[in-house]
Amino acid sequence: MGCRFLVLADTHFVHPPSDYSTLWWNRSTEGRSEMMGEALVRLARKLKPDFAIHCGDFAGWNTRENYEFGASYMERLGCPWFPVPGNHDAWTPLSL
Repeated sequence: MGCRFLVLADTHFVHPPSDYSTLWWNRSTEGRSEMMGEALVRLARKLKPDFAIHCGDFAGWNTRENYEFGASYMERLGCPWFPVPGNHDAWTPLSL
């Protein structure tokens, strides 16, 4: 019996509206979080994995708002998901 899983990383979710799209190296990703989140949900539902692993850089900037926004897409994948923190997820202490 096989197991299907989805591995993803570097989503850099940023809750819109985002003015991060004009900052430094990542000029397009963080300004398109909604479009990429929807595409991710569509693909995951098509692939039907048993679980997903997010390998870091979940949020573009580690704020509660950005994590909740990203989690709203991950919860729609149709499978359990497990996060692994990346450097963007730990730049500054997250205040909850």
